[in-house]
Amino acid sequence: VISHPRLSFSLASIVGSILGESKKCLIVDFDNTLWGGVVGESGVGAIELGPNSFRGKAFYDFQITIKDLQSRGVILAGCTKNDLETALSGLRHPSSILSVGDFATIEASWDPKPVAMRRIIDALNIGSRSMVFVDDSSIEVHAVKAEFPEIESVILDSKFPEKYSSSVLRPRFFESLKLTKEDTLRNGTQANLA
Repeated sequence: VISHPRLSFSLASIVGSILGESKKCLIVDFDNTLWGGVVGESGVGAIELGPNSFRGKAFYDFQITIKDLQSRGVILAGCTKNDLETALSGLRHPSSILSVGDFATIEASWDPKPVAMRRIIDALNIGSRSMVFVDDSSIEVHAVKAEFPEIESVILDSKFPEKYSSSVLRPRFFESLKLTKEDTLRNGTQANLA
């Protein structure tokens, strides 16, 4: 028997989706995750974001990926170490795809990330097993993972922001097999849906 890890992983993702194990919420850090740089240090005008540079475009593309997930029903939450107004200023950057209104909740504080994560879990009330957390800091990811091992946590390498989208999409956390009436109408098919 020849083993095909990718096929096995794809089948496991589909089975997980059928069993209702798809993730429902993406929790993102802001600095060096949604844009390059630290908005509180450099100011919104100096962050790397937008199609005019290689690094800026990588963060821009990652925001497009997140916006697409959000438009497909994935709940979006923010978890950043910053004061709220400074954190939100990054989302007001002229090239930002994401806006404040795309987020169900934003935790911007200087508290440890697990403390902020607890507030997000309580605010969203969807169960931490259905969440995915992404951050460029391995320290923050490990701290969240230690407190909430059931949350899928992904470390993003800020040296390679062009790999961010695949880091979130390749594991197929958000695989969905739901077929809605709108899907059938859009595809021109006729099906009876409950």
